[in-house]
Amino acid sequence: MEVAWFADTLGLPTTGTYTVLNTFLASDACGNTTTHTQVVTHVDATPPSWTFIPADLNVQCGEAIPMVLPQATDNCSDNVVVEWLSDEWTPGACGGTGTWARTFQAFDIAGNDTLVVQHIAVVDTVAPAFSTTSLEGTLSCVAPWPNTTPTAEDACGGVTYMSTVDSVWLGGQWTLNITHVATDECLNAVSLVETLTVIDTTPPVFTFVAEDLTLSCTDNLPASEAVVEDACGGASWTSSELWTEGECPGSGVWTRTYVAIDEAGNQTEAVQMLTVIDTLPPTFILVPEATTQECGEPLVLDPAQAEDACSAVSLTWSLDSVPSATGPSAEVIVLWAATDACGNATTASQTVSLVDNTPPMWIHVPADTSLAMGEALPWAQWLAEAHAEDGCSAGEDLTVEFTWDTLASEGACTDTLEVVWTVTDVAGFSHSEVQRVTLTDGQAPQVVDWPVDVETPCDVAFTDSLPLASDVNDYSWTETFDTLTGPCPAEHIVRRTLQASDVCGNQTDPWIQFIFHVDTVPPHIVVPPEDLLFGDPNDVPPCAVDALVWEDACSETTLSCATDTAETYCPGSFLLLRTYTVEDACANSSSWVQSILVEDVEAPSVVSPLDDINVSCDAVVLPWTVDDISATDNATSGDDLVLEFLGEVEEGDNCVWTKTFSYRVTDLCGNQADTNYVVTWADTTSPEWGSVLEPWEVQCPAEVPNCEDLDVDATDACNDWTWDCVDAFEGGDCVGPDCVLIRSITLTDACGNATTADQTIVISEPPTTPNLPTGFSPNNDSFNDFYLIENVGPNLDNLPCDWLENTLLNVFDRWGSLVFTSTDVTVPWDGTNLQGQMLPTGTYFVVFDANGNTYHAAVELRR
Repeated sequence: MEVAWFADTLGLPTTGTYTVLNTFLASDACGNTTTHTQVVTHVDATPPSWTFIPADLNVQCGEAIPMVLPQATDNCSDNVVVEWLSDEWTPGACGGTGTWARTFQAFDIAGNDTLVVQHIAVVDTVAPAFSTTSLEGTLSCVAPWPNTTPTAEDACGGVTYMSTVDSVWLGGQWTLNITHVATDECLNAVSLVETLTVIDTTPPVFTFVAEDLTLSCTDNLPASEAVVEDACGGASWTSSELWTEGECPGSGVWTRTYVAIDEAGNQTEAVQMLTVIDTLPPTFILVPEATTQECGEPLVLDPAQAEDACSAVSLTWSLDSVPSATGPSAEVIVLWAATDACGNATTASQTVSLVDNTPPMWIHVPADTSLAMGEALPWAQWLAEAHAEDGCSAGEDLTVEFTWDTLASEGACTDTLEVVWTVTDVAGFSHSEVQRVTLTDGQAPQVVDWPVDVETPCDVAFTDSLPLASDVNDYSWTETFDTLTGPCPAEHIVRRTLQASDVCGNQTDPWIQFIFHVDTVPPHIVVPPEDLLFGDPNDVPPCAVDALVWEDACSETTLSCATDTAETYCPGSFLLLRTYTVEDACANSSSWVQSILVEDVEAPSVVSPLDDINVSCDAVVLPWTVDDISATDNATSGDDLVLEFLGEVEEGDNCVWTKTFSYRVTDLCGNQADTNYVVTWADTTSPEWGSVLEPWEVQCPAEVPNCEDLDVDATDACNDWTWDCVDAFEGGDCVGPDCVLIRSITLTDACGNATTADQTIVISEPPTTPNLPTGFSPNNDSFNDFYLIENVGPNLDNLPCDWLENTLLNVFDRWGSLVFTSTDVTVPWDGTNLQGQMLPTGTYFVVFDANGNTYHAAVELRR
């Protein structure tokens, strides 16, 4: 016998998992053969091995972390994939320190993998760094100590600062050395020394300087006074004065300058102003005595004398009034004024007594004159002409008076007046002169207001009185009238001549007054024509004399009439203005315009009104368009008539409702005619059954559903609907095991439309004697594992009607102990006791009570 071997490889060995089929062939000498196949499965379950793992590292906070991949090999795969898998950070004890756990993964082609972790510690051993390496500067001795700290940066976290100050006195000045220490969160620290040289550049300050003063020119200068302080050391002061001359001798300003200097040479100044003024007036050392002098003579005065403590003095004098006598004697006060160079002055007075013994003299008295009798005497003019003078009294102090008297007259037409003019001075001395005035009546009567020409209506008689006049003597009037024809028959002119004469033969010029009797009043329209309104142009009447009533007071009249079309509104509507004019003989006229309105008020006529429609409740009716309506008009053509749909109005309820569709036709004059039609919808159809009521068959009356639980399938086209049902057994009642129930169901919609259908329900009850089994084997073999009354299960729809309630199933063991109980015959017994424990095999006793009937059976329980 010979054995041959063949091998086949399934899969790729490079993947690490593959299958080798070894086939063995055995043959004997007669050529009989047999084969056998061996299946050898090669499985790669070994993960790669690490040949290089990066060492753990320590890096400073803030430094970049290098990425170095490890290396690995595999016993089955040539290609091993090494990848960085994740970095997991664990915070350290301070700042930004901590540890990175960097995980790498290597896996072969078979999916075997291995992990390695590199730990990279982030440490902070580097102190913070200040932004500068040195700080130097100066500090004023009055400035507050610096509270700013230079900033430092740290790569790993926050920085805290602490500063200490040390002072050094060197070379006459202070130096501050401030050491700033910056510490990071890992307690790495760095320090920086700030050097500040304290300098004094602030001058001293005067805390007190004597205030400015105003001195008299006789006062002595006060002593210098000042107090000075310096913030950084001691200080002293000196003072000096400078005189500046004022506006007048004896006045000016002393400028006192205080200079303070401290130990560093810083200076400051303050100024005190001492103003010297001259406010003292001179003093009189001699004032002349009082004297008496003649009024009107020049005054003779002796000089006064005065002196001043600070400057020269000038003397002047003046009088308090013009020298005059206000009585037999008077006084004049001479005012002496002494003024120094600064304008300070003092006064003194001297009395001079004046006397007056001479009367005034007339310089001019109004001359004798002749005046017309009755003429007003020109007293104001004569008073202005009269002029007198006095040696002691001013002109306004002289009193001028006059008296007059009428001398004996030679007749009614001549009089003589004697006027005595007297002037008196303030001392009471007076002088008089006489003026003669001759009065002659040579003037005609004076008419106050001559009558003017007047116009009076032709139908009114003229009446007027004589004008008013005045005369120193008696006077009389003469009056004449002449009549002239006028420009028209109803008019004429009256010429009236007036003249007045007095007893002395003086008379006025004749005065002519014209009285014009004119006709300027037009005829009066007593009853005007009424405005008219017509609907047809043919109804407009012609002009008529009796259309109005008029009258004229002075002459005959004529009537004329004209009719014009004022406006046209629309076809058949227009306005006529008819003017009636009444004119008298003097061309005076009155007019009245009568309005005659022809108005088309007739509405169009609808030729084809639409009829009302009655439809069912579910019908769809659209309104007619305006093209469905035609109309005519008495003035507007059919093409110009405007047809419009006004809308629709819905009324009613869900059972009967209407829609009124309204339309309007309008002519060019705005006359309108409306029409409408009514569509009435009515619900008169009862609901419809959706499906036929099929007959039912049940076993028990209790299985018949109540009416309210029924699912009635019906529809109504227009309204909601309800249903009710009435049940009735054939023969009156169900007394046997089989009976028929007739259920009548009525559908009624919201409008009372109803329909009724009957449904037949047959009730066939099953037998009521239980069939109690005598054995079962609850061994979970899915066969006869439960005890159940045969009438009940396994089809639970076959329950007897009287078992639906008032039933009890009890199971007892042979010692009479209750092991199972149930009031639901559909619940089986599973062979356990009341505690759910498996019962042993043996005989048990079943007692079944149903509506007062008791049934017994012995049951064999087997496993």
